[in-house]
Amino acid sequence: MSTCEQLDTVVTRRLDEYASAVTTPDAPEVALPGGIEIINTEFTPDTLGMKVVFTGTRNDGKVATFETGSFLDNGGVENASDRHDICVSTAGGCTKACRFCSVPYSELGFERLLTAEELVVQTIYTILERNRGASMPNALGFMGNGEPSDNAAVIPAVCYLADKPELNIERVTFSTIGENIAGIGKMARSFAQLDMRTIMQFSLHAADETKRRSIIPGRKPLDKILKAIDGYGEVTGEPVKFNVALMDGTYDFKGFTNASPEDARMLAQILTAPSAVSGNPIRRLLKLSAYNSVPGIPFEPASSVAVEAFVAILAEHGITDIQRFRGSGIEINEQKTIGGFACGQLRATTPNTLAKVHQ
Repeated sequence: MSTCEQLDTVVTRRLDEYASAVTTPDAPEVALPGGIEIINTEFTPDTLGMKVVFTGTRNDGKVATFETGSFLDNGGVENASDRHDICVSTAGGCTKACRFCSVPYSELGFERLLTAEELVVQTIYTILERNRGASMPNALGFMGNGEPSDNAAVIPAVCYLADKPELNIERVTFSTIGENIAGIGKMARSFAQLDMRTIMQFSLHAADETKRRSIIPGRKPLDKILKAIDGYGEVTGEPVKFNVALMDGTYDFKGFTNASPEDARMLAQILTAPSAVSGNPIRRLLKLSAYNSVPGIPFEPASSVAVEAFVAILAEHGITDIQRFRGSGIEINEQKTIGGFACGQLRATTPNTLAKVHQ
């Protein structure tokens, strides 16, 4: 067992009982522990994607609604090996206000941070439903609602999962906008002890600081954030993945783009710079995501012409190892309350789902 922060023994006992069903094919159905209930389950037309809406009641009576995604299509990543991708939420809602994301716009608002038990249950439930026996590796991403570095429960949850090799979790990835520098540092120190890979995904989205601030409000200057991000990479030994979703603005954001040639050149400069911590060469990864639209949110995907020009400029600067990503189940039908499986979309249909359930 690792020396990483551990869960309460009572919670651990409940989770151990629940997790045991993963490797017991004939085990009877086990009730969800910890006051957690399922509100709705939805599948993509090809059934490769699944979205689950949970509700959880904490010991103090505070309720949170949260969504989890499960994908058997390699997460929309080109040329990826077979695996089960799990997208876990760390909060009911989000305290951040990223302009291109459905979560801040949701009428549900921010409810609360999730408990470690709620984080682990999302993971185990999706494995039970989609990969019982864990024959495929599970890739866990804390990329749903919430900012993982703001939730202290993420650390003991990951430590618990790291001590469960039978779950076959090959890696855990955390998405962050980088504002909680202290939280990122604590995660780095905690996860450096683990045998399981723990990767930080930095939601950069725009290398131009003024542009970035217009879509990702915050207070920390980009140079301080980059220092924290590089610090995570150096402490854990895992290269940080920089995520950029290429998009154009509409309505109030008409004229905005993060897919211009100059944006590509500025991104290349950041990716090829020495470590902001040690000054040594450092490996950084790039994930270039397709932007997935949400009704009522003033952004749309950048054109394919702009995207390919962007990639060509990166190649001129020696950046050719790029992970191209497009989510699954990205079409949203608000009237039918379906769709919205991808990052930034998970909460888009939840208010209408709840309204239907409570009719």
